[in-house]
Amino acid sequence: MLSLPPPKDELTFKKEVLEKYNSSPEGLTLRGFLEWWRGQLISNGESTVWDWLEKLGYDRDFFSVRSRVFSMSFHSRGLEEDQPIVVRIRDAVGTDIDSRTTEMILTSQG
Repeated sequence: MLSLPPPKDELTFKKEVLEKYNSSPEGLTLRGFLEWWRGQLISNGESTVWDWLEKLGYDRDFFSVRSRVFSMSFHSRGLEEDQPIVVRIRDAVGTDIDSRTTEMILTSQG
């Protein structure tokens, strides 16, 4: 069974991380952040790191599974024709919905 060291306070942890990995006065640089993750992969293994990411709410494509972009559309034409309103809710991850919506708004509103 793996024995973990006692937890460190936040200041001690930050000091050790900032001294070990590439950093600036503001904190870890991108290089330092990537070095830290690489170190975690080496010392803890890939399955452990994937488990952490899953617990943080990410899937294996690094998409957040807790909050996702989605689209919802209401079609009210049915009210004019005495038909029920149709509501569609779909996952919009991997679509171009943001750029298409922006284009439509700019076209109609100027």
